[in-house]
Amino acid sequence: MYLINPLLASLAITFTCGDPRIITPVFRAVNFAREIRGRRLNGSVIREIEVDSEGLCRLQCVEESSCVSYNFGSRTNKKFKCQLSDSDRFTNFKNFTKDNEFLYRGVMSDCEVNSSLCAKNEICLPNYKDNTAEWKCRYASGYTGKPCEAQSCQQLLKDGVTSSGVYTINPDGGKPIQVLCDMATDGGGWTVFQRRLDGSVDFDRDWKTYKDGFGNPIGEFWLGNDNLHRLTAADDVMLRVDLEDFEGNITYAKYATFDVTDEAENYTLTLGGYTGEAGDSFKYHSDNQFSTKDRDNDQSTVWHCADTHGGGWWFDNPQCVQCDLNDENEFNKHRYKSRLQVSENEFKKHRYKSRGDVEGARCRFNEARKKTRCTIGRAFGVLKRTFYALHTGMRVKSMTRAAELVQCAVILHNLCILFSDNGDDLLDDADLNNVHDEFDIGPGEEQEGRRQQLLQHFL
Repeated sequence: MYLINPLLASLAITFTCGDPRIITPVFRAVNFAREIRGRRLNGSVIREIEVDSEGLCRLQCVEESSCVSYNFGSRTNKKFKCQLSDSDRFTNFKNFTKDNEFLYRGVMSDCEVNSSLCAKNEICLPNYKDNTAEWKCRYASGYTGKPCEAQSCQQLLKDGVTSSGVYTINPDGGKPIQVLCDMATDGGGWTVFQRRLDGSVDFDRDWKTYKDGFGNPIGEFWLGNDNLHRLTAADDVMLRVDLEDFEGNITYAKYATFDVTDEAENYTLTLGGYTGEAGDSFKYHSDNQFSTKDRDNDQSTVWHCADTHGGGWWFDNPQCVQCDLNDENEFNKHRYKSRLQVSENEFKKHRYKSRGDVEGARCRFNEARKKTRCTIGRAFGVLKRTFYALHTGMRVKSMTRAAELVQCAVILHNLCILFSDNGDDLLDDADLNNVHDEFDIGPGEEQEGRRQQLLQHFL
C-alpha cells in the first residue's frame, strides 16, 4: 500500500519586509511502504529525535536526504522516539530484529512491492540512487554461485535440512561440490571430507588423484585436496575426527584451528586448539606438506613416508606419523572406521573442557603404546611424583600401583610421546628429586621446554 505524505503538497508562508511571500518547501517526492509492527532496524541509525506523532517522524525522514527508513517507538514523557536510518530491512536484514516497543517503516521500493523479484536464497536490494535500475539481487549470507547453492553443510542445517546425506554446496562461488553432510553428530552441520568403513576403496593413490578426490560420498572417499582447501579458505572452520574400532569403541578429537593451503604450497596443514577424547596425535602433523607415493614432500631424511605407509598424508620427520587415517597398511592390520569433517568454527566463542573420559584415556594410551612401544614399566619410574593429567583433573600419587596407572593412561600417553625418540630405557628407581613436582608435561607446544628438561634430567 502506497502512503502519500500530505505534507509534500503543503505550502509555507513567510514574511519578508512586511510583504507576504509564498515559498514551496524543497521536499523529496517520497512514498512509504506499509508499517511493520514489533520490528526495529538496528546498526544504521543516523539521527534520533522525539516527536509528537508518526507523521512528524515520517516528515523528518523526508527532509533527511539519506533517510530510507525509520523506527517509531512508544511514547515516553508525552513524546515518541523517532530513529532515522540510512539503510533498510533488505540491505541490513541481519539487524532487522524483533522489538515490541517499535514499528518499522521503509521508503517504498520494488522490493517492498514484489517479494519474488529474486531467486531462492537471494536478497532483493532496493536501488534508491540509480534511476536506471530499481533493484538488484545479492546472494544471501552463506550462499554463493549461480544458481545460489549453500556455502556449507552448516548453512543447510540453518535452513532446516536435518537429514544426513549427500548435498550440493559451493564454498566460494566456484564449481559446486557434492558432499556428505553429517547432520546428526555434535549438533550437525559437518562437511565430511574423508571416510573409511570397510577397506573397499584403496587409499594408496597418486598426487593427482588426491588432488581431485576419489571414492563415493555414500561409501569410502577422499573429497580432494583442492576441495579441502576451498572449504578451509572460505571460512574459519574447525575439524572433527571420529574413530570407531570394529568392537564398537568410539572416540573423537576436535581442533579449533584447521587450514589447508593450495597446491602451490603443497596443501600445507595448520592445526591447533585440541579438545576431545582421542588424544592430540594429529597435532604432530601440523605445518607439514601433503605427500603421496609419487610426490615426496615429507621432512624425513630416512623414509619416503607415503610409499612406506601406503597412502597420502601430512608426514613429519623422523617418524613419519603419529596419526595417519589414510594409511593403507595400518588399516589392513587394525581395521577401524574413520571420519574427518569440518564445520563453522564455534571455538572462538566458547571455551571447552574435556570430560576426561576414562575409556578415552585408555584409548590414547593404547594408541601411544602401539606407535612408540612405550610400556608401563618403562615410564613407571617417572610417576613417583605427582603430575597433572592431560585434559583432566586426575592426578597420579607416588607409589601408585602399575595396574592402577592404566586408569590414568593419559599421563602415560604424555610419557610415551616424551620418550618416543629415545632408545634408552629409564631406570625403575628414576626420581625427579622434587624438581618437577606437579605440572603438565605435554604434549602441547607450551610444554616443550618442560619435556626437554625431563629428557636432560633422566638421559
